[in-house]
Formats: sequence, C-alpha cells, structure tokens
Amino acid sequence: MSNGNWLSNRFWAVIIAIGVIMGVVAGFAAFNVTFSQAADRMAGVVDFTKSQSLTYDSFNDASTTKSLLRSIESAGQLARDVS
Repeated sequence: MSNGNWLSNRFWAVIIAIGVIMGVVAGFAAFNVTFSQAADRMAGVVDFTKSQSLTYDSFNDASTTKSLLRSIESAGQLARDVS
C-alpha cells in the first residue's frame, strides 16, 4: 500500500464521517422543529376545543334555565287554576 493511497482513503473516510454526522444533526434538527410545530398545532386544537365546549356548556345551561323557568311558571299557573 503506498502512502498516497492511504492518505486518499483516510481523506474520504473523514469526509464520509463528517457527512454522516452532519446528516444525523440535520435529522435531529428537522425532527425537533417538526415536533415543536406539531405541539403548537395540538395546543391550538385543545384551546379551540375548550372554547367550543365552554360555549356549548353556556348555551346548554341557558336552555336548561329557560326550561326550568317555564316549568315554574306552568306550576304557578296550575296552582292558580286549582285554587
């Protein structure tokens, strides 16, 4: 094995190792960015769902209250009719 061939093989081995390391670092960085974006998106979905749930609960509470008031008025009218 000549000295020049050994240096050439070592050079390419170092270049390939640097490429693999850069690829791994880029992969981790891309994963981190994608994971962060997904977490932000999910937080938005959770906030929207919570808001919609509170709106529905408020509407449902108002409807229940109206129904109870109508029942009270009907019971009062029935009591007046009986007396």
